[in-house]
Amino acid sequence: MFSLLSCTARSLLLRYLALNLALVALATAGPCLAQSAKQPAAAAETVEERFVRALLAEVGGDYARALIQLKPLAAAGHAPSQELLGEMYANGEGVPQDYAQAVQWYRKAADQGSAEAQFNLGNMYRKGQGVPQDYAEAAKWYSQAAERGQAAAQLNLGVMYHD
Repeated sequence: MFSLLSCTARSLLLRYLALNLALVALATAGPCLAQSAKQPAAAAETVEERFVRALLAEVGGDYARALIQLKPLAAAGHAPSQELLGEMYANGEGVPQDYAQAVQWYRKAADQGSAEAQFNLGNMYRKGQGVPQDYAEAAKWYSQAAERGQAAAQLNLGVMYHD
């Protein structure tokens, strides 16, 4: 029987990849950053730049800093921040583990089309974490994530249909 990919394993892999991408971006931006330091009054950070800072803090284990940076972004409707905040609540990273809060944040991001959040929401319904266990609802969210190319959701959906 196929084993389902755990949210934690997928999350760690994605964080590793995101950290590597951020490090490459920072390394290639070095000359630009040096030049911009010479220019007066740089523009305010973009939402994506603030998210990358929060992601780097979270990956580095500085959960308090990540939360401070993520909460306003998530509250403003930034789907990647909502999904990451959901993961932090699901895994108890910097906050007490709270599956109900995780589900709320995942749903906000999932409703905006985040395949990762849809996958995670499917996991929550499959396991009954923060919501009553509901395989039909899990399959619905896995299906939406799978349609967006999320491979683990495709696998989990196939396993659910097989079983």
